[in-house]
Amino acid sequence: MKRLFMATLIAGSLFFMPAAEAAIEIYIGEGSATMSEAETQDAAIDRAKLKALRNAQEQAGVYIKNQSRMRDLELVEDEVEMISGGIVKISKTDIRKSLSDGGVIQVFVTVTVQIDTDQLQREIERLLNKRKPKEEPKPPVDRPKPLDKPKPKPEEKPVAQPKPEPVTQPKPDPVIKPKPEPAPPVEKPKPPVEEPKPKPIEPPAPIKPIEPPTPVEPVTPPPTESTPSFWNTDEKDLSAELMEMINAERAKVGKKALKRNSVLAKGAKVRAEELIEKWSDKRPNGTGWWTVLPLSFQQKSSWEYIHSGYDTPQKVINWYLEQSNSKILSSDYTTIGVGYIYKEDSSEKHYWVVILST
Repeated sequence: MKRLFMATLIAGSLFFMPAAEAAIEIYIGEGSATMSEAETQDAAIDRAKLKALRNAQEQAGVYIKNQSRMRDLELVEDEVEMISGGIVKISKTDIRKSLSDGGVIQVFVTVTVQIDTDQLQREIERLLNKRKPKEEPKPPVDRPKPLDKPKPKPEEKPVAQPKPEPVTQPKPDPVIKPKPEPAPPVEKPKPPVEEPKPKPIEPPAPIKPIEPPTPVEPVTPPPTESTPSFWNTDEKDLSAELMEMINAERAKVGKKALKRNSVLAKGAKVRAEELIEKWSDKRPNGTGWWTVLPLSFQQKSSWEYIHSGYDTPQKVINWYLEQSNSKILSSDYTTIGVGYIYKEDSSEKHYWVVILST
């Protein structure tokens, strides 16, 4: 009876044993920001949150590199960013504020991220398979063919000599007398051929003078309403024109030209569309503007400029030049994306977004 009870207890414990859970690596990043006089609390929180996220991402990137080296796989920075952007998830965000004796508000943010190690191993396995060299097929080996054995020659039998046939003497052919040839016919003289008489040439008919065509009065098209110069504006050309103007101003002060980045340009176009709905440095869903970019770009230092109402790129450039600390002339940024939207039935009609990044 005691043995039966123990067997039942062991079987029950095996049945209710929890399934193995995926291993999770957790990293905590911290960031802080001091609120300036011209800054809102939300903007200071966003800056501190971005610093904390970068700190946690750097720790996660070190872990990803170590795991790849264990599999004899050396990753470059772009591959680390690509993998971390897909498997690093934010699980918790803590925000704290403090007020110093001088009345300055400081914000402290703690971000907790986690990595699914099973998913990381699958990504590393995928890159290993991608880098394996393909084996080239080996050429077929030519094997020597067996030599044909010579066939024995048949024995030659003696050829029987033909017997000579009796020679028959030819009979002489009868002599045929030739028939007399008929006399050739006598040709009769042909009658003389009369030459045709030339016809008299008639004088040409007089040419009638050509009357000039009746003048046609030009048809004046009906007057049309004038179309504004910006109605047929090419949004792509205006974005490129503004970027060229920015690089021209940088060249004047000895700065390198900013390179166009397609990811930044796509994000700037989305932000320009969002300005029609809500003109703010925050998105319509309440998140910071940088969330329009992938996670790999959020880790970099970026800056956004938003404008509305300016109908030409030159007016936007003039606004930049009026600012004493314009970021478009800063050496801290190397890439740029420009977005432009025109909407006739909106309040401002023209919406511009410029995103700078390192």
